Amino acid sequence: MRKLIAVILPELCDILETELVGGIHETARALGYDVLIITDTYNNISDSYVTSYMQGLESVYQLLTAAQFDGVIFAASRFHRTAMRDMIADLVRQQQCPCVVLDERMEGIEPVFAEHEEGMYLITKHLIEDHRFRNIAFLGGVPDNEISQKRENGYRKAMQEHGLAVDSSKVFWGYYWKQVPADIADGVADGSIPKPEAFVCANDMMAMALIDRLAEHGIRVPEDIAVTGYDGGWRAALHTPVLTTVSGREKELGIRAVCRLHELMTGQKCSIPQTSQSIQHGISCGCQSLAGAAPLEMKNHVISRMELYERRKNYMASNQLSRFTGANTLEELSAQIDELAYTQFNIIWLDVCLFEDWTFDFKDSSRYRKDAFSEQMLLLLSKRLPVNAPCMYKFPTQQILPALQMPHEPVLLVLSALHYNDQVFGYLSAAYPSVDDICLDEHYIYWCDVIAEGLNALQMRLYTDYIHNQFDSLSVYDPGTGILNRRGFLEKAARQMTCGQSYRYILFTYPINEHTPVSITGLIANALRKVCSQGELFCRITEQYFAVLLPESEEYSAESWIRQLHETFLQQQGTMLHLIAAEPVCVTDDFLLHNMNELERHLNIGKEKLDLRCSIRSSYPISAQEQIEHLHFEIHSEPQQDWNLSDIAAKYHLSVGYLQRLYKERYSIAVMEDVLNARLERAKWLLSHTGLRVTEIAEQVGFGSSAHFMRQFRSKVGMTGLEYRRKNQNKTIT
Repeated sequence: MRKLIAVILPELCDILETELVGGIHETARALGYDVLIITDTYNNISDSYVTSYMQGLESVYQLLTAAQFDGVIFAASRFHRTAMRDMIADLVRQQQCPCVVLDERMEGIEPVFAEHEEGMYLITKHLIEDHRFRNIAFLGGVPDNEISQKRENGYRKAMQEHGLAVDSSKVFWGYYWKQVPADIADGVADGSIPKPEAFVCANDMMAMALIDRLAEHGIRVPEDIAVTGYDGGWRAALHTPVLTTVSGREKELGIRAVCRLHELMTGQKCSIPQTSQSIQHGISCGCQSLAGAAPLEMKNHVISRMELYERRKNYMASNQLSRFTGANTLEELSAQIDELAYTQFNIIWLDVCLFEDWTFDFKDSSRYRKDAFSEQMLLLLSKRLPVNAPCMYKFPTQQILPALQMPHEPVLLVLSALHYNDQVFGYLSAAYPSVDDICLDEHYIYWCDVIAEGLNALQMRLYTDYIHNQFDSLSVYDPGTGILNRRGFLEKAARQMTCGQSYRYILFTYPINEHTPVSITGLIANALRKVCSQGELFCRITEQYFAVLLPESEEYSAESWIRQLHETFLQQQGTMLHLIAAEPVCVTDDFLLHNMNELERHLNIGKEKLDLRCSIRSSYPISAQEQIEHLHFEIHSEPQQDWNLSDIAAKYHLSVGYLQRLYKERYSIAVMEDVLNARLERAKWLLSHTGLRVTEIAEQVGFGSSAHFMRQFRSKVGMTGLEYRRKNQNKTIT
């Protein structure tokens, strides 16, 4: 059995990621190792915004706790989310095998670095020796960061070897992003920053941002100032002018990682030749005669992508979603996936693996797998050419794939989660001939999603069958939601009442419009299960009508219960639930015990009243409190809209004064002040996570002018937008 190396990588679509995996795969193949890329394919940028769908994607990293590996490579610096990076690091430390982390130091994990100093030394030396520049400035990454320091050391080494002075006025820190380079270009243009002969930039993004802003001021590159980068991505080759940069760093890092892992795994020195970085000549430094000579690997990567997109056009009408969701059994779904696997090009293996308990608990639909892996997996499909391998059997999860236990040539695999929102069904694994055949873009993600949609549709069919099978013995329950029906509600109410206790029942429904989810009754039932955790009775009395029986209590009013249901639904679904409720009716135990028919008559009367209310106001919350909550949700969802009190009051049929009072009582803030806060919160996020200019951000969050935005931002936040961006910028090294 071959040894297996796991590579933890958040995404694999850009050429630099492809170059890294290419170095890993080529070296591992030469040493006889399999490589498994474990990825969520998305790489979310915010710790504060994580949806249930994202949680489902990220669940794949829990495989580290269930499977056995011979070595692990963790590309920690590629992950944007600090919390995710730290969580994976904890899982890696628990591995009973050698592990390395790339371009970063983490406690308990051995680091492997690329030769950052060497690359920056090469390109600085090129400017000095080949272009005779003497006044060269350096635009680095993050102060006091180890990699940034290595790159600065390479620049300083080349300068010192040639007897050229370096002082603080020639060293800048751009945080690997666009804003500081733009500010430097502004300073060069207005004379506040002395113009050097050349800028050596610590990554391509800063170099291109600097060139673009210099061009806006009429400063030409390379005629007036030479600029170089350091990455070697395809953007450098397509930029105008073509950027001179350094390529080969990622491949070098991948080779080094596998070699070091091999030494840790075997105790033997790795004999694989090491590659070195090289200058990728463009025009931005002045190398007119050498410009345009893009590396062969980059050309092959671009060509393979173009061919892939051309081939995909022929299979756009494959009707995947309808065919997958139409399957009535796992065997049918497996056959459909098998038939449509041709839409995923260049795959040599395709394995679909499900948890042995892949459905939710039919007795409690809120119970399902979110991250923990089952001890055994079900092999739903093992696609091979020309003949598939056996499937529809269980195997130990620690094996990952049964095929890895069989004799085979070294293989490159990608593994990602199969999930429906945060419910995880299992994983999909695909093997490719080479890294250039892999493209984990929206096409691949859609493929995984439609398989998951098929599993969810089948899950719901199985659940419906379960309900039907239980119907005779559970005739007091509603078959569509699993909660009490009208009969069960009335019978259980009679048995549950305590002598001398008063109760009140609430009857409510929901408006039906174009925004109402198809599964709204099931969603409401789930919310009721969570809210009614103290033995309160609740039921579905007809198609879209629900009733709840609550103990009469000063601390537990009907109004507070409705509000709690709203909040629970919002937490679970991320959207408001617009309920229309009848006036609560107070009853006693004697009433319930001796007048069950009367209670049913009250339910019917309440339903008629609700029908009338629905016909009058089918698309708005019925109570002023709900209107205010709906307004608050809309403001924070779309702060950029043109909010004004007159229009808001007219929309909700309230006076301006009454609207203001209700809003202040509910949220302790005035409406328009809350609008301002919502806009500034959105602006903070855009400043921290995008490269948009301040003027663009001002427009996107709803300010009429950038000057007004900047005044408000400084007044509320205590600093300018640019100061906030520098302080909170995403510091991932590129």
